[in-house]
Amino acid sequence: MNRPHPAVGRPVDRDAEKGAHLVAPTVSRSHGPSAPARPIARIMPRIALLLLLLGLVPVLGACGGSGADEGATSDAAQSADAGDSEDRDGANSSARDGDQDDNGDGDEDDGGEPGPTPTYDRRVERVVTADGALELPIAPQPLSFATSGEVLEVTVSSGDPVEVGDLLARVNPADLDGAVLDAQASLTSAREGLTSASLALQRAERGTDVETGRLEVERSKNSLWSQQVSRDSICGRAGTAFTPQSECDGADASVQAAEQSLLIAQESYQATLDAREGELAAARARVASARANIAQAERAVARADDARADAAIVAPFAGIVDVVHVAVGVNVGPGSPAVTVAKTSPLDFVTSNLGERYVGDVVEGAPAEVTLTAWPDRPLSGRVRRIASTGSPDGGGAIVYRVWISVDETDLPLRAGMTGRVEVGLAD
Repeated sequence: MNRPHPAVGRPVDRDAEKGAHLVAPTVSRSHGPSAPARPIARIMPRIALLLLLLGLVPVLGACGGSGADEGATSDAAQSADAGDSEDRDGANSSARDGDQDDNGDGDEDDGGEPGPTPTYDRRVERVVTADGALELPIAPQPLSFATSGEVLEVTVSSGDPVEVGDLLARVNPADLDGAVLDAQASLTSAREGLTSASLALQRAERGTDVETGRLEVERSKNSLWSQQVSRDSICGRAGTAFTPQSECDGADASVQAAEQSLLIAQESYQATLDAREGELAAARARVASARANIAQAERAVARADDARADAAIVAPFAGIVDVVHVAVGVNVGPGSPAVTVAKTSPLDFVTSNLGERYVGDVVEGAPAEVTLTAWPDRPLSGRVRRIASTGSPDGGGAIVYRVWISVDETDLPLRAGMTGRVEVGLAD
């Protein structure tokens, strides 16, 4: 006989439902055929008829009835005695059989004491039931292009399974390819500019003009020293018969000329040094600018590559194509949904009518058993994954809570929206 299903949202005592009731077996006994009636009982009708004729019916009727009653009473007593005797024999036989079972060898207990009383495990498994349905782990995700263009290819249809990274659709990348080439050309030019600026800086750092100026100053100093030594020698002999004064005046003029040459060399050298500092600063600035141009060109190339990559839509996760919104040949803009993909694994069983009276006893990680309407004879095991932090009123105004049950792997073809019922183990 089918037992009624426990009330939805209420705890159930499974042992109470499954409790067995011990019923003493009934024994049917037969005492054989009744003892034959006494001879007087067989002739009583005739005697009654005769006495009726003689007018003595009242007296003899009473005597005959008493005799019949005594015969029937005697037979009943004998039958009862025989039944009691059989009951006692049966009880003794059952006791002997029980003793043999308890001893295991068929021998009677020496002490005649009764065996141990059997015990039963009366632990109760408390569960709460609720209705619900299978739901997707996340809502279906609409995917769109990040750039505008004409749809060049759509590779999927509604209901197709997809894996991570699968191409779903793409727009014509012709204009985007041109942008990538332009960005790459700008990057090449920036790198050439850096090379030129680096070479100029190296020349400035070597300072060829500065070294030339320094050597000129040293030469002028040496010339001045030589002229001074010659002048001192000549002028020391001036006024004698061998060295006229004119030679001393000429030597002094040569010293003055050497001093002027040294002064000019030093000024030129200082000007060269000053120019070199400016040249180095300018060369360093040109190098820094070239490097900035390269960085800007590299970012432009990256943006162009990203834009070209955005011309294609790929699956962000494994699942099933829910809806295809575009077709080949149509123009789309950035942000417009092109393909909607649904993540179908793992599915959760989510309750719809678990009342607030019992939600307090449900804990995350508690075992659960889900029975789907599609497969009533194939229950699915699972565990409580999440409990809603807030409740919501149902159609009757009662507060109910959503509880997410993660369903273990199964070979059944589960689909979102399948309804059923769950039994959740309650905390002790």
